Amino acid sequence: MYSNQENHISAYKEWTGIKGDRTPTMGENLDFLFSYQMGHMFWRYFMWNFVGRQNDLQGHGGITKGNWISGIKGIDAIRLGPQDKLPLSATNNKGMNKFYFLPMILGLIGLIYQFRRNLHGGVVVALLFFFTGIAIVLYLNQPPYQPRERDYAYAGSFYAFAMWIGLGVMALADWLSKNFLQQ
Repeated sequence: MYSNQENHISAYKEWTGIKGDRTPTMGENLDFLFSYQMGHMFWRYFMWNFVGRQNDLQGHGGITKGNWISGIKGIDAIRLGPQDKLPLSATNNKGMNKFYFLPMILGLIGLIYQFRRNLHGGVVVALLFFFTGIAIVLYLNQPPYQPRERDYAYAGSFYAFAMWIGLGVMALADWLSKNFLQQ
């Protein structure tokens, strides 16, 4: 964590729970990496694309702006509170998409399918996912309070995961043909 901007310093403290004016420890730096940079800035965007998106409002960690949402009431209630009593402005937001984990599940099936059938190809796609997503998180070292959502920075890793979704569909087709279409 480094910045000389006062709003960044207060956000670092908020995301890591640092009290007072002192140099953060290595553990606090890692906490910021995993909670904000990986959790809020990468995995949240990942979940938007493959699980669902709450709304199109930019958020900085609150439960009402810019979270991922699945459409499965129990899971969403645990993370974001009861979703059946939301105002119309929230339920009618054009940015709300609920995918019910289906693209995520297909992608995970495709990942397993590719690694079982072609280990080297799986490693190549996994490296593409890593270097166009997680490695970019490490390289950019983004401070908090970005002026806009930065999900476009990780589009390459989302393309790699989309490849696994396609392979997941192929895996399901193979399974269906082996188990139900054979006489």
